[in-house]
Amino acid sequence: MYQAILFLPLLGAIFAGFFGRLVGARASEVVTTALVLVTAVLSWLAFYQVAILDQEERIHVATCNGATDGVRGASRVSAS
Repeated sequence: MYQAILFLPLLGAIFAGFFGRLVGARASEVVTTALVLVTAVLSWLAFYQVAILDQEERIHVATCNGATDGVRGASRVSAS
């Protein structure tokens, strides 16, 4: 659900940007508005679960270690 809150508006914007001229202005409007409304409902549900029901929710984000792989072999300089 939390990923949907983040990515549904993004998908709507991508849809309107890439396919807006193909499907028409009205269809793009309906799709983007519907996705934003679904996101709003999911946001209220998430708020209710976390704030009102006091359910702890943790979201684990996978990180890429590619930026630090090259640094591992480098010598570290510390100020003493």
